[in-house]
Amino acid sequence: MNICRVKIIILIFFFLLSYLFLKAKPAYAVREHPYLFFTTSEIGNIQNRVNQGGPVKLAFDKMANTSWGDQTPPYYWVRDIIENSFHFRIGGNANSKQAAISSFVRYTTEPDRFDFQLDPQGKNYGVAIPCSSIALGYDFLYPDLSDRQKSDARSVLIDWGNGLYERYKNTPYEADHNFNTGSIGCLGLIGLTLEDEYSQAQTWVNFTKSALTNFYFNSSYNTGGEYVEGNFYQYYGSGPAILFAAAYEKTHSENLVRNKTISKMWEFVTYALMSDKKYPNYGDNGGTMINGENFYILQDNKKTGDLKIPGYLWTWNQIRGTGANQNDYVYNFKELDYLGMVLYYPQDVTASNPDNLSSFAESKIFPSLQGFTQGYTPNPGGMAVLRTGWMDTNNITLWLVNRWRWQNHQRYDPNHFLLSAFGEKLITSENYWTYDDPQRGNLNQHNTILINKDAWNGDCPTSDFVTGAASSLGKFTDFFTDGKADFISSDSRYPHVCFSSQNLPNYYYGNATEANVTPIVQADRTIALLKQFSPQPYFVMLDEFNKNNSPQTYTWQAYIPKDAADIQGNGTTASPFYFRKNNTYMKMVFITPGTFSQTLLPSQEKRNDRALQVTQTGVTKGQFLTLLFPGKSGDNQNITINIVKENNPLVLTISNSGKNNLILYNETESLYTYDNITTDAKLLILDNSGNVISKYLIYKGKNLTISGKGILSSASPISKVADLSDDPSPTSTMTPASPTPSPEENPNKPAPTITRTQTPPVCQTCPSGKIEKAKGNANCDSTVNNDDYLLWEETYIKTVNNIFVSEEDKSKVDFDCQDTDSIHRIDLVDYEAWRRNAF
Repeated sequence: MNICRVKIIILIFFFLLSYLFLKAKPAYAVREHPYLFFTTSEIGNIQNRVNQGGPVKLAFDKMANTSWGDQTPPYYWVRDIIENSFHFRIGGNANSKQAAISSFVRYTTEPDRFDFQLDPQGKNYGVAIPCSSIALGYDFLYPDLSDRQKSDARSVLIDWGNGLYERYKNTPYEADHNFNTGSIGCLGLIGLTLEDEYSQAQTWVNFTKSALTNFYFNSSYNTGGEYVEGNFYQYYGSGPAILFAAAYEKTHSENLVRNKTISKMWEFVTYALMSDKKYPNYGDNGGTMINGENFYILQDNKKTGDLKIPGYLWTWNQIRGTGANQNDYVYNFKELDYLGMVLYYPQDVTASNPDNLSSFAESKIFPSLQGFTQGYTPNPGGMAVLRTGWMDTNNITLWLVNRWRWQNHQRYDPNHFLLSAFGEKLITSENYWTYDDPQRGNLNQHNTILINKDAWNGDCPTSDFVTGAASSLGKFTDFFTDGKADFISSDSRYPHVCFSSQNLPNYYYGNATEANVTPIVQADRTIALLKQFSPQPYFVMLDEFNKNNSPQTYTWQAYIPKDAADIQGNGTTASPFYFRKNNTYMKMVFITPGTFSQTLLPSQEKRNDRALQVTQTGVTKGQFLTLLFPGKSGDNQNITINIVKENNPLVLTISNSGKNNLILYNETESLYTYDNITTDAKLLILDNSGNVISKYLIYKGKNLTISGKGILSSASPISKVADLSDDPSPTSTMTPASPTPSPEENPNKPAPTITRTQTPPVCQTCPSGKIEKAKGNANCDSTVNNDDYLLWEETYIKTVNNIFVSEEDKSKVDFDCQDTDSIHRIDLVDYEAWRRNAF
């Protein structure tokens, strides 16, 4: 019996000893490193990519024997590890091997061991890349490390894995913030690196997958691919997160980014690119960044059949050139750039200007809908881009920003706009106030309308506010894009009331909703980009603001470059405000009821631009009809503007080098007759060159008749642009506009009654057992996913571009179709139905 007991004790002892040994130093036979992004057998494929030359070879060659050492900032040695270890593993370069192992061993052993540490202020993006570099270096260098070197590195990785997991395990939602995204991405990379070697590694992998999938890949980006904290700030943490997704797909055959909002990042950057080939200074964001690791996202877009890929690559070439230039980049976002280029740059794609791709509409809106959206609106605000095309530096681009949801690092910016043309910034936001400067986030720092700007409470917010506006509640109420003109209307009644004056729960702007904020009466900014109405495109901007139906002071404000030259003019039709920036100029004309004053303020201490202010004093309603004419030196524009009639309707004629336009602004939206035009449109713009109306843009119009011919009749106001030949009524000829007759002088000239017969739309339903149509199920299958979105997007783009779409195709994506509807309306209401139910 004693012998048996001894044997049992001995067996238990050896079992425990074996268990402890395996836990401390498990077998490594399951997978052979490297395997995160490629295996040994796949090295030849990467070598072939390098041998094809181009940006891949340039990036790979720049990784050879890099030596960043102890250069500032802290941890810049990570490039030595990442780039040298990869370059050696792919190319076998002995110098790269020596440099990589030397740095790797130095920072995984004392005295320079990279011990687990987090920033006491929570800014953990600073350690995300160094942490990730140890994981990548371990995978790339593993076959050439000694057992002791492997053991030391595993110890560092395990310390970091345990520390990061303890820090985030109860707060996975922190993955949505740039302070933490990269650190959580690193946790996942460590887990994947040690997945076969340490018992907790799988837990780290699963946690990272869940955190990034739920709170980053599909929550930190708006539906159009815009990072919610701004284009620049995504790079504080996106690199490790994207590489985790790439490595997870490689090792687990599951894609984490497809159909997520992050998958739209390339589309956003392409549309947002301004005429000077930059993403403009906006809020805390400056310049344009796009990194090599983002090519993993592009490659996945390519797999889904995205037809815009050549345009995305063209955008990369505009920003980064056709080589491997990093000159525009700040120091701490380059570490994974070359690695991403070598692994994922699309060598089988030929870059193409988006102008040459039918998949691109020239202009686009990016609703700020993702994440912590306050309530629901059928017309969410966000960012809109109006442009004449891409055309390198020969284009005109305008941003309009009026957000519905909170957008950190973007400041308080309702109905704020930026404009660049022909390679130059003309309306700017060169704001360099720091977090210690309370004015940095105020409304007066933006290109918008100010109300009572000199009053003690005339600015928003009235307290220090430096990064964003939490809830914004701005709306885009109308939008279309067309080769003839682009158009957008935007409502900022809620953000213009100034949330700091509202009695919000806990006085927190994030609690602002339409239910607990009292808006001002009216705050509408309407912009038309007229592309084919004149020899050169120009903008018509209409601002209508009313605080509380009592007299106020309203100021139209826009910042222009500090170094603008040849400044002249007072903003009137006789003397337009003019300035020049190098070979590009801007002419600006302001038309208001009564008089206005114009002031160009001195440059502020920490701004690289100057505020132009146009002010109306003591008026109940601030009204500004602004004409913006960007041009190039030597374009011989000879612009003449005349006010033919001053009120209801206001009538303008614009003559430019033989082309004539007529603009009619009808404040009351009542039916009127002017000359041979009868309409109730708020705004009507006509191309009447040669006394023949060839095209028109109408805003908020139900009726339009020209020379007795019915052009438009609708039960509800609509906005559109069209050639008269597009309409069933024939083109008519009119005589030049004159001050008379007016509606009062022609009481016997009523608008004709127009009757059109329309067939009610057929509302499509999905078969029994499938997800219902109203939930965004365009193809009536068992899932609401990206396939449904693409069907909606294709139909929507065709609709706004006046391209024919069959009633059957419209019915597939008219998710809010009602039997009482008179037509199929494909709009953002349908998009919101899809978004709420997708995936």
